[in-house]
Amino acid sequence: MSGIKDAKKKRARRRRKRQIQRILLIIAMILILIGFLFLIRAAVHAVVNKFTGPTVTTSADKTAGSPKTKKRLQKKQQKKEIFKKKNTRKKKSSKKSLLKRHRRIKNGNTQ
Repeated sequence: MSGIKDAKKKRARRRRKRQIQRILLIIAMILILIGFLFLIRAAVHAVVNKFTGPTVTTSADKTAGSPKTKKRLQKKQQKKEIFKKKNTRKKKSSKKSLLKRHRRIKNGNTQ
């Protein structure tokens, strides 16, 4: 009797192994199919982009020409110009004061 029970257990184990192998095989096939789909998708995108060029509009492209953005960019540009003017004035004035100081030292008028 024990021999028959052992044989049944072995058969059951084999059945379970086969079922697990089938499930793993199905999962592997599905993953391979998904991989192929991604490859095909990438190839199609490459071909389409090659012939059409970049026509995709991003959110940055959409807002680039808006009035708000233009105003903001103008303000930034004005601030930069004002900052440049202030800095050049400071440099000029500092050069003049250095020259005056140098002349005073040369002439012997030190304070």
